[in-house]
Amino acid sequence: MSINDKIKNEMDSRGWSIYQLSKRSKISKTAISGWFKDIPTKPSYSSLKQIAKVFGMSIEELVSENKEADSQKQRMLELWNRLEVEEKENVINIIKTILSHNK
Repeated sequence: MSINDKIKNEMDSRGWSIYQLSKRSKISKTAISGWFKDIPTKPSYSSLKQIAKVFGMSIEELVSENKEADSQKQRMLELWNRLEVEEKENVINIIKTILSHNK
């Protein structure tokens, strides 16, 4: 999976548009749009640092080739997208409960 695909997957999993990512990362919409064209441009290192920061991950996590983790995230996203709004809230509450017990 290319870094551009990974960024798109992370955006999709958060329900973010290019506009939203641009606002949060302070990277131009034009630059971000270029990453998803038929002949895409590649994000600069400084852009990758900003993107990783707004996604709440390290740059290493963003650019890693961990296919198993990518596969798990993709499966979770597919399942998440099938849930109704109330069901999504229930899942969020379950995750928060699990995380609070892990502290």
